[in-house]
Amino acid sequence: MGAQTLSAKPEAVACSSVSWGHGSVLLGSSGSEPGKADVTIVYKDCDVTGNGEECEIENGEFKTVPLSAESAYSSNKKSVVLLLKPGTGKALATIKFTGTCTISPSTTVTGELVAGALTDAEPPVLLELGTTPPQGPSFLLKLTNKSKEKIFLVKGGAGSEVETEEIAAFGHSGSLGGISLVSLASGKSWSVVY
Repeated sequence: MGAQTLSAKPEAVACSSVSWGHGSVLLGSSGSEPGKADVTIVYKDCDVTGNGEECEIENGEFKTVPLSAESAYSSNKKSVVLLLKPGTGKALATIKFTGTCTISPSTTVTGELVAGALTDAEPPVLLELGTTPPQGPSFLLKLTNKSKEKIFLVKGGAGSEVETEEIAAFGHSGSLGGISLVSLASGKSWSVVY
């Protein structure tokens, strides 16, 4: 659960309920490869602004296409982040609108998301590189609210800095920010680093 806002000024979509969809799967890690997962993010209780006063999100909800999630590190290599990108293509989600909408009857959100991984504790603690990753029943993922950014990604045992694909919606660049709580349906302990 959590809340997130897509901002593509002057338009914005705010959702007060965010969760990983049924069928999301932790794939784990292998050798020197980082942890991976296949996920779908479900957004509910959503409202749109900037697309007409009588415009609403169809059924108040939408979900992403199947996403590939991969553990990575912040560009300064100090904290753990999760890179979320479309499994295929560039579209993250299509949001459909109903009512009298002034700009568009739908928008396709494109790009790649980066979320910082935090413990689900009071206060939440950012997971840092070089520390033993904790295991627990849940973790917090905080979207960085940037249009694009540089992260450190490990492939084939070697790391390199990469720039994520820019977030865009309503025909122009945007950002997605907010926090969500992620847990396994089984209630078992796990680590966001996998």
